[in-house]
Amino acid sequence: MSLLFSPYTLNSPRGPLGLANRIVVAPMCQYSASNGEATDWHLMHWGNLLNSGAALFIIEATGVTPEARITPACLGLWDDRTEAALRDKLIRARKLVPATPVFIQLAHAPNMKIYLEEIFRPVLSCVRVANFTDALNLVNFCEYGNGVACFTSDGNIAREFARRVQVGMVGINVPIPAPMAWLWRLEKIALWRYARLQQRRCALLYQTKKCDATLARKHRKRC
Repeated sequence: MSLLFSPYTLNSPRGPLGLANRIVVAPMCQYSASNGEATDWHLMHWGNLLNSGAALFIIEATGVTPEARITPACLGLWDDRTEAALRDKLIRARKLVPATPVFIQLAHAPNMKIYLEEIFRPVLSCVRVANFTDALNLVNFCEYGNGVACFTSDGNIAREFARRVQVGMVGINVPIPAPMAWLWRLEKIALWRYARLQQRRCALLYQTKKCDATLARKHRKRC
């Protein structure tokens, strides 16, 4: 845990960037833009995250053309109008928070030259491998791989894969129990102590039984 709050330096062609800690706010699509323009929602969202104590903040995927957006409500940066809106909200948000570096994630349209001919060329493969070594070699010895995601139920494998794989972006997918919110304390105790519901079963029960007070009465003696 001590490393999480220790300083870190990012190297770049324009010189090193010093970070106060190793906490980074990843880009999160808000789907709250108006014709590509940042809104008051972004002002509040950015201000809150910039005041979180993280050393680096990354603005959500921002389309460099209207066609590059995932949805019509995605953020844009393709003309003076969208640039002015983004600049205004970001300047106002940064006035109220500690000095924090801000990055931005750019979204590119499929017909752009950089998407067709350079690193964003759309190549996606899903491969099942026999063992951990094969998974590492498949990625590390591929000259075209710039991103990879690992799906595993083993935490040790997930940790080692993230440490030893040599690509720009790494995604780790590990299934975990999905806790749900409940209105009655006895109901919650009964479900987690006896039913041991997880993931899909828990979600289904939440949808059909969350307002059924009889669950609490049914398990009252057991609790």
